[in-house]
Amino acid sequence: MLRDAQERLANRERYGYFGVGMPSPLPFESDIERRNSIPALLIKALAEKGLGRDADSARTVDALLALDPEGQPFAFFRTLGIL
Repeated sequence: MLRDAQERLANRERYGYFGVGMPSPLPFESDIERRNSIPALLIKALAEKGLGRDADSARTVDALLALDPEGQPFAFFRTLGIL
């Protein structure tokens, strides 16, 4: 998980797959780096927490909150007390 999250963060400026179901933002409407960073940071925080790296996970959560303070997936894990 951690390796996948780090890879996603390293490539956060790239668009993913193109096909049916992919969001179609208007030109210059979407911040692709932000949109890709949010799920990558969530995965990274969960992986660090699972590995017992609580301090690293807390720093990653802070970075996630700076990008998306009211994000639904993060709120779910926060409500459960996981992050």
